[in-house]
Order: sequence, then C-alpha cells, then structure tokens
Amino acid sequence: MKKILVLFLTLILTFSVAFSTVGCRNTGEKIDKSKTQLYVTTFEGGYGTGWIEAVENRFQDAYADVSFEPGKKGVQIIVKPERELTHDSLIVNLKGSKQEVFFTESVNYYDLKQRGLLYDISEAVTKPLNYDFVSGKTVEGEETVSIADKMKDLHRDYFNAGSSDSPAYFGLPFYEATYGIIYNVDLFEENKLYFAPNGNFIPKSDSTRSNGPDGKTGVIDGVDYTADDGLPATYDEFFKLCDKMVEKGITPITWNGVDTAYLNALIESLQADYEGEEQMRLNYTQSGTATHLVKKINADGTVEFENPTQITKENGYLTWTKQAGKYYGLSFVERIIANTSYYNRSKVVTSTYDQISAQKAFVTSTLNDEKDIAMLVDGSWWHNEATSVFTAASQNFGANVGSAKARKFGLMPLPKATADKVGESYSPMEVNSSICFVNGNLDKKKDKLVKEFIQFCHTNASLAEFTSETYTTKPFDYTMTDDQIKEMPYWGQQLYKMHGEVNYIPSYSKSELYVKYASDFTEIYRGKMFQGKYNGTYFERAHTAMIENGITAEQYFMGLANVLNSDEWARRYLG
Repeated sequence: MKKILVLFLTLILTFSVAFSTVGCRNTGEKIDKSKTQLYVTTFEGGYGTGWIEAVENRFQDAYADVSFEPGKKGVQIIVKPERELTHDSLIVNLKGSKQEVFFTESVNYYDLKQRGLLYDISEAVTKPLNYDFVSGKTVEGEETVSIADKMKDLHRDYFNAGSSDSPAYFGLPFYEATYGIIYNVDLFEENKLYFAPNGNFIPKSDSTRSNGPDGKTGVIDGVDYTADDGLPATYDEFFKLCDKMVEKGITPITWNGVDTAYLNALIESLQADYEGEEQMRLNYTQSGTATHLVKKINADGTVEFENPTQITKENGYLTWTKQAGKYYGLSFVERIIANTSYYNRSKVVTSTYDQISAQKAFVTSTLNDEKDIAMLVDGSWWHNEATSVFTAASQNFGANVGSAKARKFGLMPLPKATADKVGESYSPMEVNSSICFVNGNLDKKKDKLVKEFIQFCHTNASLAEFTSETYTTKPFDYTMTDDQIKEMPYWGQQLYKMHGEVNYIPSYSKSELYVKYASDFTEIYRGKMFQGKYNGTYFERAHTAMIENGITAEQYFMGLANVLNSDEWARRYLG
C-alpha cells in the first residue's frame, strides 16, 4: 500500500505539545470523521512550515484509499506549528497532549525516553522502506533500504537505545545544521576578493586562485576541491581580507545583535574545525586522550600543549576549559571586535538588530545606498529563514537582482588558526541536537499509520524534497537529480554539495554525564559551559564580554577555568 512518494518539503526545529496559548495554523480546522487524524507538530522557525504542508498533502493523497481503523478511509493530517517549547515543558505536558508526531531540537532524548514519554518507532526505522505496515508485506518497485541504513554511524549509535542485535529507536535526527560565516559570492567576484597563490589578491576575475583552507584544488579521487579556492586559508589571511574590504569601502561582517550567542556559536565552530572529530567529541563523551589542552599561551598568541591527557567523567571539565581550539576561536572573534571598521558597532549592540535585521542588511546592502556588507555570522538555515527578505528585495529592486534565485551566497569553509592546519578537511559542528519523535501516549490503533508516516518522510524523494524546499540538508544518505539541484539558489546547491563531502561533528553522546545532564551540554549557547570569570567579572557571551567589558581572548579563555574547575565539575556532575 505504500505509494511512491513525491518530494518531501522543509521541516525544522522544535515542535510542540497542546499549548492552548500558542497560535496554530489549523486552529478551528474541521475534523473529517470519515478519516483517521494524525496530529503533527513542527517548530515554526528557520526551516518554516512549507515542508510539512507539502508532506501533509502528499501523504493524504497517497493514502486516500487506505483504512487505518475500522469504518474509516484515508488520513487527515493536522499540523500545529509552535515557536516556544522546552524540554521541561515537554516533561509536564507531553503525556496529556494530543499531538502525536514532533519535529524539534534541543531536548534530552534519553531523559524523555526513560520517563516513558516517547513511542517505540523501531520498526519504522529498521524495516525496509518498501515494507507496508498495513498489509505486513513488502512491495515491489520502492526502496529496499531502511532509515537506519541511511543514517550516519554516530547518529545510528546515539538514537539506538537498544543494542546492535536488538535495536530500539525512539527518535531520529531531524535536520543537519551548523553555524558559520556566510559570504556574498557576487561581491567577492566583483571586487576580486580572492587570494592568488602568491598571497596577494587576484588581479583579474579569471586569475589563478590559491588553494584555500583545504590546501588542494581540482578534482582528486572524485572529490572537487575547487569550492574554497581563493578563500582565506588562515586567520591572518582572513583579516588581511577584511582590511582589503575596508580599503574598498565595504563593511566586512555583521551578526545578530539581539541573540549575542551567535558569536559563541561561531567560536565553537572554529573550535571544532581546529580540533577535528576525535578531539572535539571528547567534550561530550568524556572518554579518550586529549592532545590539544593548553599549557601556556605565548606572547605571539600561539600555544604550548600539555602532555596527552586521558579524559574521563571525573576530569571532563578539562576539554571545556583548556582545548586550544576554543582559545583560537576566541582569538578570532577578538580580532573582529577589536577593529570597529570591520562591523557596524551601533547595530550589533542594538536590542532591535535581530537575526532577520542582520540578514536584511546583508542581503540588501549591495542593492541599496547602504555600505556593502560582505559576510554574515549565522546558521545554515539562514537562507530559508530570510525568505521574506528575498521576497521584499525582489519586489523593491526587481527579481533579476533581488530574488533568492538571482543571488549567490556561500558558506565559507572556516580559515585555519595556524598555517600547519591548512590542508585539513573542514569539520563543521552539527548544532541544535535536532530530533523527530512520536508521543509516547500514542493510541495503539494509530501504530501502523505513524510508522507509515515516519517512513514516508525518509524516502529519498522526501529527503531530496526537504532540501529543494529549505535549501538545507538532512543527516541521511540521499541523492538529488540534476534538475532539482539546478532549481535551487546557489546557497542550496553549495550546501547540498557540502552534505556529500563534509563530515559534520555531532554534539551529543551516550556518555553517562551527557545522558543525565544533556541540557548542560546542549547548545543555546552554550550556557554553563561558556561561563567564565576575570577580575571578578562574570561572563558567558564573548560578544558582551569583549565589546562592553574589554575582555581579551586570553582573559576569557583563562577565565573559563575560574568557574568550571574540578570542584565545580564534581559539584554539578559527580555528586
């Protein structure tokens, strides 16, 4: 009975429970008693609701003649978008909620599971996608792999609450995202803001460019290494680029002035890119050998390392307070903030300059009379979140220059802290700990329906459609057609290419401490793990500490250990 699916659409962050105080798109929707209802919640934010509306239509069409309960035929999906939802509110309200399927982020998966609030979806995850839960048979002509087969190893391990012999899934990853630096490709091209192999800037648009931070160019073993050609390979090159922009009358960079955690997120992205997967994941696993713990910061800003140190749950604070990647990330942000010609200070300290304002300034600066802005600190969902910005730009300046399809924006592979790191692969941090799950109070009569729906959302067609609609990616193995790729703006094309070539580093684990205290280890950004103290001043946001208090990168870094030391770690997590 499983029909070939058309394309799936965007989804996003949190989700919801039955909160009467939160508005919802389908409030007052008339219930069709001849059909079985399925109540779905998704976070109404950076990924929008278009994807789920398309799923709603396609699933209802595909199962119009299928009966999931006696006396009824077909399915009526009722979607409830939510903007506010926390782990604690789920604990209180989930059991009594009528919402059945959720797409969200930043919750403690194992805590909800241990409280009995999640429904077992193991069959939907492990059975092949051509299995029909209604008839209990497989059908021909559809995908024979399972959702689990499409998952990355670390995701499969984390979401499997059972064992390899007896897997048990109560959730799935929802989306793939990272924070970083978005750059205006057209502006870079027009102003020849790319490096030549000799370290100077290219004299002509078609001049040979440097190899960029990956240290390679051309196609090697089937991998295209040209995407970062000419982009800054090191921090020093990045700031040489910023100086060139200022010389040309361009504002190098902007960011969200309301949610000042965006710069913390950039610091963590730089940290992850420096550390690589094995070292970065020590922050979450508390198991392994740390090789980049800072012993001393030299006068020139370079660091000396401690001897390799075994990390356990007893000394896990060491990676949070002493990893070199965090210091280098802080030093990068300090160099931006210290030079007020690089950004508009009056904007980024203004309580009304939120992410949409920053996105609008970035997108429209090259179209209006304002100073051009070359780069933006934001998440990989920014392009879809800025849909209204592109729509307005298209209306105000013409679709040929203002529409999303007419613009070229790229995610900059992060420059390396030191020259010896050039040539190492880009290692973006996967953020927001996204999750799709089913409410543990699900009526058993809807078991087959829910499993059909979960599988429907994870076919290749649906995964590809998600990317087509949101210009972002999902952490599963899937492919898109050439036509689908060409229909996306440059941003979506680049992000999809990166999805197939780059290894995202997940920010979660099944360690004892993570499972018990996941909220402390989960972004937002990053709360307790980013608190420091210097000369009696407490801080947890680099943005505020550096701009308003004059805290340097070294002072911030050294101040971390003044808060999260062995005693505080033991008090929080070992008592």
